[in-house]
Amino acid sequence: MTRESPVTSPALSRRSDLQSIPNGHENALQHRILELKKQQQLQQQILLQQFQVQQQQLAQQHEEQLRHHLKVSWSRSFKVLYFGLNSIYSIS
Repeated sequence: MTRESPVTSPALSRRSDLQSIPNGHENALQHRILELKKQQQLQQQILLQQFQVQQQQLAQQHEEQLRHHLKVSWSRSFKVLYFGLNSIYSIS
């Protein structure tokens, strides 16, 4: 197994490649990198907003389901209580 010397390492060659880029191209590259970072931030904001909307919708759905469940449970409990009391009082 052979090891590369630090002088011929890929990292150093990339650095020297960047140093050999003419100034105009370097500025264009830096500008493109900045554009990509802005685009990434915008996409992250959009994803966060979509997540928040979905989270709100799920919370509303959950609240509606809970209300329905409570309504059904109370209705059943009331019927049992009502008919139970009626049967007690009608027997006497």
